[in-house]
Amino acid sequence: MADKEKAVLVLGMFDGVHVGHRTLVERAKHLAAALDASCTAYTFSNHPAELIGKSVRLLCTMEEREYLLKDCGADSVFMEAFTKELMHMAPEAFIDMLLSRWDVQGLVAGFNFTFGDRGAGNAETLQEFGRKKGFIVRIQPAVAVDGETVSSTGIRRILEAGDVMRAAQFLGRCYTLSGAAEQTEGEILKIRPDASLAIPGEGLYRTQILTENGAFDAVTKTYPMDGFAECMVSGLRPVTDGSDAMIVFRSAYGTV
Repeated sequence: MADKEKAVLVLGMFDGVHVGHRTLVERAKHLAAALDASCTAYTFSNHPAELIGKSVRLLCTMEEREYLLKDCGADSVFMEAFTKELMHMAPEAFIDMLLSRWDVQGLVAGFNFTFGDRGAGNAETLQEFGRKKGFIVRIQPAVAVDGETVSSTGIRRILEAGDVMRAAQFLGRCYTLSGAAEQTEGEILKIRPDASLAIPGEGLYRTQILTENGAFDAVTKTYPMDGFAECMVSGLRPVTDGSDAMIVFRSAYGTV
C-alpha cells in the first residue's frame, strides 16, 4: 500500500473563508512548512446544520470555497459530504478516521471547533488526542475586527442588514454573489444565484458585474425574498441567457 501523505490538517466549515479562516489556514501553512508536510484543508460539501433541519444561507459556493482556501495557503482541499454517520461518530473515531487517511503531523482548528456526536469533541479534547496519538495541535483564538469577533454567522447578519462594506472588512474582500444571468432588456441584467447563497438585504448597491463579456460598473437592486438581483449595468454588451455572472458588492448606494 502506498505511503500516506504527511499532512497538517486545518479543520472547519470555512464558509466565506473570512479573515479568521485565513488566519487559521496561514497558521497551518507555517506549521506544515516546519514539519515538511502538506497543508490540507478538511471541510464539508454541505453545512452540518442541514442535518438537523436548519437552513443556512452560505457565503460562497463549494468551488469558490476551494479556490479561496488555496489562495490563502492550503496545498489541497479535501471536501466530503457531512452525513448522519459523521454526525454521530464518536470524537476519537473521527480522529482515527483522519489518521487512517493521512500521516497526520498536526491538526489546526479554531477555538470554537467541535466534532463528534453532539459536539462532544472540542479544542480541549483535540489537544488530548494529539498527546495520546502523537501529533501537534494548534488552536487559533478568535479573530476580531474593531472589537467584534469574526464569524460566518455574524457576516450573514451584516449582509442581511445591507452593510456590505462592513461585511468586506470581515471577509477581507468584497462580498461576491455568483449566479445565472438573464439580460431582460438593454442594460438590465437579472442574476439568480443558487438558492443556498446569501443575498444582501433588499436595497440598492454600487457593484461591479463580471460576465462572459467583461467587467462593468452597475447599480444593483437585491430581492432576497424572491431569490434574485436586478442589475442596471453601464455599457453592458449582450450576454447569453443562463451564462455565469458575478456581482461584486462595493457599497450601499449613497455611501462612499
